[in-house]
Amino acid sequence: MKKLPDWELRFDEFIEKYRTREFRWGSWDCILFSNKMVEFMSGESLLPKKWRTWKNKGEALEQIIKLSKGKGLAQGIQNAMDLTTGWSKVNLSHLQKGDVVVYKEQTELCGIFDGYCCIGPTKRENGNSIVAKQGCNITHAWRLNG
Repeated sequence: MKKLPDWELRFDEFIEKYRTREFRWGSWDCILFSNKMVEFMSGESLLPKKWRTWKNKGEALEQIIKLSKGKGLAQGIQNAMDLTTGWSKVNLSHLQKGDVVVYKEQTELCGIFDGYCCIGPTKRENGNSIVAKQGCNITHAWRLNG
């Protein structure tokens, strides 16, 4: 797996295309958002198909526990990356646009670094959107070579 030559244009197209998509567990949550961005940048899915079987937060957490062997979201993502090639861990002081990140809020969340902050889907009172979160407590990051 590697980034396509026009991945940066695709990154921006992705934001425009999905900026108002409705947050929904199992179809547009932080994991599936991040995977879709990886697909846009590389043309390939990162996640095993069995990751797409949840319908709510509880089922999502069950899948994360199962696929990470109880070690959390970051380990589950690492396990998925171990099944392919082209990924490397990133020192948190060297983050770049397009890196996949895990950050901590009340729970671990997955997103994409846009060069300045973490981006991911959110559910808000005034509508759904892709949100840019500055000052995230990023705990893990990976980069797709290209």
